[in-house]
Amino acid sequence: MTLLNEGGWDRAVRVIFGAGLVYAGWSGVVSAGWPSWVLTIAGGMLLVTGFVGWCPAYTLIRFDSKRPEASKCRRPKTE
Repeated sequence: MTLLNEGGWDRAVRVIFGAGLVYAGWSGVVSAGWPSWVLTIAGGMLLVTGFVGWCPAYTLIRFDSKRPEASKCRRPKTE
């Protein structure tokens, strides 16, 4: 059983946006204080899930971007 539930494109987007958010939080692009902490933490979470390939939120909603046919949250086909 594999725990990976993120496809390659999903992981790439997470790493790119995560790095951008961490940079914005650390570099002072936003004002110091809680906004910079929020951006840094959110960016760090995106980086970690992007590198690991597993997203806990995807598991909760039974979504899988690596194998879309395995997702349980898709609508049934109507014909």
